[in-house]
Amino acid sequence: MHMFARYWRWMRQCKALSWWTVILAGIAALAEGGALVVLIPIFDIFSGPHSGSSILQKFGWEPDNETLLWASIGAFVFLAFLAAVTRALSEILGMWVKSRVETAMRQEMTDRLLGMEWSHFMRLRQGDISKAMVMEGMQVGTGAMYLVSAAGSLFAAGCYLIISFVMAPDLTFLALAFGALGGGVYVLGGRRVRKHADQLSQMVGDIGEKSAELFGNLKYFRATGGEQSLRARARELFDGYGTTYLKSQIYAPALRGGIEILAALFIAGFIFYHLGVKQGSVAGIILFLAVFYRMVPRILNGQSFLFQARTYLTWLDTYEERLKLAESHELPPAGSFAPVFEKSLRFENVSFTYVDAPAAVLNGIDLDIKKGSCIALVGPSGGGKTTLTDLLTGLARPTDGRITVDGTNLQEISPTMWRQRIGLVMQEPLILHSSVAANVMMGSAVTDYDKLQRCLMQADAWDFVVDLPDGINTIVAEKGARLSGGQRQRIAIARALYRDPELLILDEATSALDSHAEERVQTVIERMKGSVTMVIVAHRLKTVRLADQIVFLRDAGIVEQGTWNQLMDKQGAFYDLAKSQGAVS
Repeated sequence: MHMFARYWRWMRQCKALSWWTVILAGIAALAEGGALVVLIPIFDIFSGPHSGSSILQKFGWEPDNETLLWASIGAFVFLAFLAAVTRALSEILGMWVKSRVETAMRQEMTDRLLGMEWSHFMRLRQGDISKAMVMEGMQVGTGAMYLVSAAGSLFAAGCYLIISFVMAPDLTFLALAFGALGGGVYVLGGRRVRKHADQLSQMVGDIGEKSAELFGNLKYFRATGGEQSLRARARELFDGYGTTYLKSQIYAPALRGGIEILAALFIAGFIFYHLGVKQGSVAGIILFLAVFYRMVPRILNGQSFLFQARTYLTWLDTYEERLKLAESHELPPAGSFAPVFEKSLRFENVSFTYVDAPAAVLNGIDLDIKKGSCIALVGPSGGGKTTLTDLLTGLARPTDGRITVDGTNLQEISPTMWRQRIGLVMQEPLILHSSVAANVMMGSAVTDYDKLQRCLMQADAWDFVVDLPDGINTIVAEKGARLSGGQRQRIAIARALYRDPELLILDEATSALDSHAEERVQTVIERMKGSVTMVIVAHRLKTVRLADQIVFLRDAGIVEQGTWNQLMDKQGAFYDLAKSQGAVS
């Protein structure tokens, strides 16, 4: 019952399907058993009456042999047809249950992960996220299908017991004893299955994580001759998984074989009792054994399905643990005000500390970003530049202080409406395995090819795009493998412009480019200056000369800020950085 309750939470959305899966399995068993019962009169015709032939007499019907023969055959065909149809429908509905449970679990996990606080989300392993989104929903859906299949099989076995009771009440008690013995075997074996299933679930997460780690860095390993090391690590991981999987699966066939041996012993005892002790008819024993041989597979299947459902229960354990983790770190209630950005964005004594971090990443930040201005954030790694942009987009919330948009606290503004006004270009731009047009218009509900061309021209990307084999309809590989670094960045800038942003954030947008590509992107940025509010994050200082204000971040705070000339004249921390990069003549 505990296992059923665990699965039922996710099966409630398809409870009608679940019940019909079980009911139809029972109807199929009754129809199949009934098809055997209606053969009894035929045995009466050819072998003489036996213990089961008095059924028709109870209903006061004693037809002639020819009528009885054709009636029995007709009823047999009809009931066999009904059994086949209802059994097929039961199996189809079981697969439907699986699909509905998978969909519900994946959607639930997606909603919870999307609703997590950013700092907590960043602590999740990518392998665990993939496991939750792909494997766990699928496995629990399979477990739910096995559970309803087990219920259907056991319900069908119960229906066969009813039929056998009608045919031979005394022999049915022997069949019940056999079923109870099989149930005891299931309980003993199920404990071992669960142990190995727990290990399998953990290993799947490890495989996902290691695969991403190995193949995501294949260029390094191949270039340094480390492929053999990769193969060895992968072989060790996969061998361990294969061994554990085998251990988790051998119990079901082993126990099935044991029960089949018990069934053979039971049949031998049954034949001895019915023919040697009771002096029953051969026809009666044949019909009862026919019913028994249909009941036993249902019991075996029911137990096998329960084994499988119990095996997949461990996936539900890890899924629900992850779900609870996501729920415990949900974003606080979002604001609802529409953003009005006409004057400035202000950081007012803002501090931010990551979860479990020993010190603040930003501390006491005061910053005023005027509408239409260009602000550059510079400084050493770990100085808080990217964190500051995360605060601007609302991905992170200040630990202390507040950020305002024209005087309204950013936390009171609808995050969706605010982010729709932001364009973001990162160091590694997001490029999907799709057309250039789809990559530029990503997330937009409106398709405007004139605007698409205009944005590509603004981003200095139109010339190389039209030279591609299919122009804007050319499919670019995942991560833009068919494009150069500068081309990828200009596609990303075009995408940001297509959103008609009020705030454009360029987070290390040129740091991975060569000098020529950097100059092309820098020209684009210069052309956009004044038409949109820009925040530029940079390590290399070539891009920041054009900024209206340069903010130097170090040790969680603002060390200096001013124009390029002001900071050069001051000859402080920023001057030293510029000098180290050869930016001072």
